[in-house]
Amino acid sequence: MSPQVLLFARDPTLARTRTETLEASGYAVVAAMAMEDFLNHYFAGHFDLILLCNSLRVEERNLTISLVRRYGHAKPLLAISGTPTEQISGADMTVPGDAESVLSAVCDALSGTLALK
Repeated sequence: MSPQVLLFARDPTLARTRTETLEASGYAVVAAMAMEDFLNHYFAGHFDLILLCNSLRVEERNLTISLVRRYGHAKPLLAISGTPTEQISGADMTVPGDAESVLSAVCDALSGTLALK
């Protein structure tokens, strides 16, 4: 069974691009475009990794991280940064937005080489 990734994004083009990139590498991706959708998927499904897109508003991203930390199990939570120097508090890893970096981080997180917070 393919690893399950829950992607939360606001920009439909970025969500589609990230989904296609991850699926082409063998991951099963569910994309949520609103907080309500994210929460419905999060609580109803089993996901191996949570990926937060840089298209989320800062407040929404921080709330999502807080909720995942409060109610989540030990699963990797990666946040894609909007700038090369941005570090996102509460995420297990802040990832640059290019496809290669995202794929590498997802692979590292799911292989267990990333220490979870």
